[in-house]
Amino acid sequence: MQLDFPANRQGVRYAYYVCSGRASKRKNCTRRAVPVGIAEQLVADCYRDIAITEEQYAALAAQV
Repeated sequence: MQLDFPANRQGVRYAYYVCSGRASKRKNCTRRAVPVGIAEQLVADCYRDIAITEEQYAALAAQV
């Protein structure tokens, strides 16, 4: 995925992540473009789900 800034008919630019093959027109990528805000929120949600607490970190550090 790569960052792209396409413009609408009025010239307003929007930030999207698109498949690099689709952007360069070298491959027939079928993945849709994803708005940057949605992609960043999905990444933040994932990190929040996999993050450990300070207590868990201290317990693991004590074991090692």
